Order: sequence, then C-alpha cells, then structure tokens
Amino acid sequence: MVLWAGIVLVVGVVLAVMSVVEKGKEVKVKVREGEEIGVGMIMDRIGEVSINKKAIPKAMVILIVFAVISYALASAVIIQAGNRGVIFNMFNGVNHDRILDEGFHIVLKGLNTVTVYDVYTKTWSDKISCLSSDGLPLSCEASIRYRINANKVSHIKQNVGNEWDVNEKILIPTSRSKMRDVAAKFTAQEAYAQKRIEFQQKYQQLLEEYFEKENYLTSEQILVRKIIPPEDLTRKIQETKVAEQEVIKQKNILEAEKMKKKQEIVKAEALAKALEIKGRSIARTPQIIAKEWIDKWDGVLPQFMMGEGSEKIIIDLEGMMKKK
Repeated sequence: MVLWAGIVLVVGVVLAVMSVVEKGKEVKVKVREGEEIGVGMIMDRIGEVSINKKAIPKAMVILIVFAVISYALASAVIIQAGNRGVIFNMFNGVNHDRILDEGFHIVLKGLNTVTVYDVYTKTWSDKISCLSSDGLPLSCEASIRYRINANKVSHIKQNVGNEWDVNEKILIPTSRSKMRDVAAKFTAQEAYAQKRIEFQQKYQQLLEEYFEKENYLTSEQILVRKIIPPEDLTRKIQETKVAEQEVIKQKNILEAEKMKKKQEIVKAEALAKALEIKGRSIARTPQIIAKEWIDKWDGVLPQFMMGEGSEKIIIDLEGMMKKK
C-alpha cells in the first residue's frame, strides 16, 4: 500500500504542475557540445517556462486531493488470515480497545504503528540439559505445540514485546526452567525407565499451570520425546533389563515344570482311582476278566509251554483243533 501511495502522490504532483504550465509552451533544454548538464542549469532553463497564475488554485486542489488519497492508501493495513494487529499510538500508547482482526483496516499513518502477531498453532522443539536428583546429567528433548492467545496480543505488546520476544522471553526460558525443575525430582534411572510417564505428566502439568496463569500462550500438546542418561547408566540399565528378562524366563520355565508335574500327579491319581474302582468291580464280578479276554482275542489260539527245564512241552492248541 505504501508503494501505491507514493505512485498516487507522484501522479498528483505531475497533474498539478501540468495544470499551471501554459499550453503550447515547450520546455527545451539545449546542451552545447562538450557542455556538462547540471541540476542548476536545467532549473534555470525550465524557469523560462510561462506559468498560468490563474491555474494555481486548481493545481493546489489537485495536489491536495491526491495527497489525501495517497495518505489514505499509506494508512491502509491488511491483516492476513491467522494474524492479529495491535495499534500503538504515539500519544496514548497501546490501544487495548481496538485489536485488528483479519481483513482491511485504516490506521492513520504517522500517529500510529501496527505490530502483527501470528496466532496460528506452532511447534517448538528443544534439547534441554538437566541434572537428576542423584546428580547425573540428563539430555531431555521436548516438543510443545502452542499458539499466542489472540485476545491478549495488546497486553503482550505492552508487557513483553513482539512475536520474537514471546519466544525468547516466555516460551524458551519457561520450558527449560520447568524441565530442570522436574528432572531434579527424579533419579536418572527413574526418569529414563521406571517413572517415565510420571516425568512426562509432571512436566506437562507445570507448563500448563504457568501458561494458564500468564494467559499469553495456550498449549495444545506437550511431549517429552526422549530422555538420554549417561552412557554408563544406559549400559547398566540394559544389563539389568537383560537379567530381569532371564529371571522371568526361568520363572516361566519353573512354572511350566510345576504345571506339568501337577498334571502328571492328577493323571496318576485318576489312573489309580480307575484301577481301584476296577479292582473292586473284578472282586465282586470275576467274569469281567473273561469278558475282557474275549473282547481282546484276535481269533488265534495261544501256544503254551508246560513243564520245567529240558522237560518243557509245547502244546499247539491250534494244531490240535485242526486235526479234530
């Protein structure tokens, strides 16, 4: 808009000058061979042009009209989508009653300046060095999705500064400070493994409480993406995990063996119970044995050995049955 304002002003000046120069008069600046052209020489020769004094009021009107249009264009402010504008008046300071929303606005140039704030959601990430409660160094990677509170931009302008100041004076130092406060309440091993979720929740709680109190920023998501302890502690934790997994494995094997033994005992007890029942049944009804023998007989007559030592006699019952 400032460029267009300049163009309009130049056009107005040209039209005003043209309106006072008598028609038919030409402005000629003759330059002799070898003669240098200077501003003074040109102005002296232009001075010979005839001026129509009656047209001066008309020229002044043209000049004023175009000056007003130029000033209006220079005072035009367009706030893009996702932004807000704050007006600072050189006499009254920050204007809290008029926050410029998206769109076209007229703000008198010279007396006022406009500071624009991006109120879109943004993501800030950082790697923060901390000390745990047991004095070990930790490297914590945090990520925060946030946005500037659109209703508080005038107070931010007055108390903090521009958008860059919001990051440098509020977001970055606060997020780092709260991370170090949280890390000081956990041992390195707790922060890395045992109480990782609690660590994340505590950090999120402290930041949200601060943002809500100041009311300049609104957090949408706060994450502790990674916690890196010292290398020797990492190695120790990994060894501990391997040992714990081995204990769990052996425990599972032992449980499986116990279960297997229990199953065998149950099976043996069931078999013994069945034999006991069967024995009592046979004692009461001896014919059960004969019936079982008949059920299992395959139709082939058995051969029996009778006698002792070398006097054993083999009786072929099947052959005897055939001879008959």
